[in-house]
Order: sequence, then structure tokens, then C-alpha cells
Amino acid sequence: MGKRIMRRIADLAYGIEPDRQAVWDWLLLTPIKELGGRTAVEVALAGDGEQVISLLEAVAAGERNR
Repeated sequence: MGKRIMRRIADLAYGIEPDRQAVWDWLLLTPIKELGGRTAVEVALAGDGEQVISLLEAVAAGERNR
């Protein structure tokens, strides 16, 4: 997993949720239904970070709830 994709994911997440601890809890600990029950970091580590980016962009655009 590249640093660049994780930086993009973190930046998007911080734009949605300003509480940094909440963002890291979500990234590391929260299973996400749309990502097959995996955490955002698990998906990114598997090389599918763009899926996380797409999810976060949908949330930021109001197309999906948090």
C-alpha cells in the first residue's frame, strides 16, 4: 500500500470527520459493509484503496450516509 493512497484516504476522511481519533478508529477498526465487512485499511492493504476513496467521495458528496 502506498503512502499516497493512505494520505488521500485520510485527507478525505478528515474532511468528513474532524475528530482525528474517530477517523483512525474508523480506518482501523470499523468493518464496512460496502467493502465486504473489511476495514478501510484492510481494503487499502489489499491494493483496493480506490474503493475506499470512492466510498469517502460518495459520503462527502452526500450520496451516502456516514
